[in-house]
Amino acid sequence: MKPGTVQDLDGLTLGEALKCLPDEPIQHIKSSLLHLVWRQELLIDLSAPLSGRTELRRPA
Repeated sequence: MKPGTVQDLDGLTLGEALKCLPDEPIQHIKSSLLHLVWRQELLIDLSAPLSGRTELRRPA
């Protein structure tokens, strides 16, 4: 799956999202996802450590 928008990432785990673009360097994907979290375009539960099972959510 190649997501085109933030909506495509809604409900995926961090691990699943990191595998969406297998031809891209993993550090680019990680920094892009964390940028979306920083801008609050994606939300994560910060009460637990980040892991591959961390769920990505769009704000309501």
